[in-house]
Amino acid sequence: MLVRNHHALMQVCVMDIGSLGCRFSKAEGLSIGSFVTLVVDGLPDLEAWVAWSTRSEAGVAFAYRPPHSVIARLSTLDLRPTDRH
Repeated sequence: MLVRNHHALMQVCVMDIGSLGCRFSKAEGLSIGSFVTLVVDGLPDLEAWVAWSTRSEAGVAFAYRPPHSVIARLSTLDLRPTDRH
């Protein structure tokens, strides 16, 4: 999954996802309260706010509740980072 903020586009590893938000690793530089967009090919972009952040992980709350079908699809995908750019 890719996370886009106003500074950069970064690849992250999703560790947990639900109807209200998600947690991912490799989230350096995301500040609490910042606005981000989660990008996955073939699915609508998900807008979210950073609820918490450490040096290696972050949790975001979706700006709006995504349709259940989108969450169900995301939970079945392998969203780990790849070497592709």
